Amino acid sequence: MSRIAMLALVIASTLAVTPPTGGTPGNPLPPSEPGPPPMTGMGPVSAGAPGRPSSAAMLTRAKAAFAQLQSGNVDRTQLDDQMNAGLTDATVTAVKAAIGTIGDPQSFVEVRSGTGSGYPYAVYLVTFANGTKMNFVFAVDGRGKIAGMQLTPPQ
Repeated sequence: MSRIAMLALVIASTLAVTPPTGGTPGNPLPPSEPGPPPMTGMGPVSAGAPGRPSSAAMLTRAKAAFAQLQSGNVDRTQLDDQMNAGLTDATVTAVKAAIGTIGDPQSFVEVRSGTGSGYPYAVYLVTFANGTKMNFVFAVDGRGKIAGMQLTPPQ
């Protein structure tokens, strides 16, 4: 089993929070789902259409959240209640063990975005210096809190 497949298993089994898109852990997003732009900083939703963050803002938030997962130091004040409950300390430890040693992402490219179950989300293709690639699904609620995060193999 490849490192990505093992990583997807670890993440899917430990981040057992249903993606806000209404998908399943193995298939979080409908392939035909059109996308809105993403959001900014670590504050509430800003810019763009009502209730939708700007692309630059969402990217900034997603990169920060990914770095927190890699370091094992998650700012829980940024999580909505459901995500906070689903992202246990054991989960954070398991995710850090899976992605903490890959190094800093070399690129973080939005490949899809949309709104699912009322939550704006974006899917980013994250690429590392060693060639490892993974998708990072990132969603926020209307208050700007992180409502979903998931790592999957690239498609």
